[in-house]
Amino acid sequence: MKNLKTIIAAGFAAVALIQGNALAQGTLLSNGNFNTGDLTSWWSWTADAANSGFPIATDTSFSSDGSPYLHLWNHGATGGDPAVGQSVNMLGGLQYAVSLGFRANNWGGGGVSITYYDASWANIGWEWATVYTGNGTDTGWQAFTTPTWTTPANAAHVDVKLTGWTWSDSYFDNVSVTVVPEPSSMALVGLGLAFLAVKRGRASLRRM
Repeated sequence: MKNLKTIIAAGFAAVALIQGNALAQGTLLSNGNFNTGDLTSWWSWTADAANSGFPIATDTSFSSDGSPYLHLWNHGATGGDPAVGQSVNMLGGLQYAVSLGFRANNWGGGGVSITYYDASWANIGWEWATVYTGNGTDTGWQAFTTPTWTTPANAAHVDVKLTGWTWSDSYFDNVSVTVVPEPSSMALVGLGLAFLAVKRGRASLRRM
């Protein structure tokens, strides 16, 4: 029984470590809600400042939750697709997803781009998810989550980028990166809970 307790205790310690790392990874994206009122922690890029941009909007009438949000716009036919991004440190082999709120009311589109880098900042892969394709009507605010992706084994840094293209008005808010717990971690949690249930059951029998 003592050996079992030791195994369970070690399992809980491992789960705590894994979950702690997961929570830390999930909070690495800074100012994802743009509530600073500017692009603090984000970098921005556009090839054509006259026809595209990325202001932080504060008009609460159009806000999803009464707070600032990103208005990423491209009012040109081709090229100049604006983007904002953020680089975060992420370990290899982690499963994660990017979640955000979006709204659009034009003809173009918007998406999330992921680029992986190793410790020396060499490009080692990428992911892409289309958030919306416009049809000229207002979508209203909607929630979006990418597929679950896995960082390459030798990953050390990840670029998270929001972009819009071809006569688009894209509104983004509450962007987050969430690490998905591995099934093995959850199995250890289940084993620990089962052990506690048996232990409590035996204690109850002894009191009868």
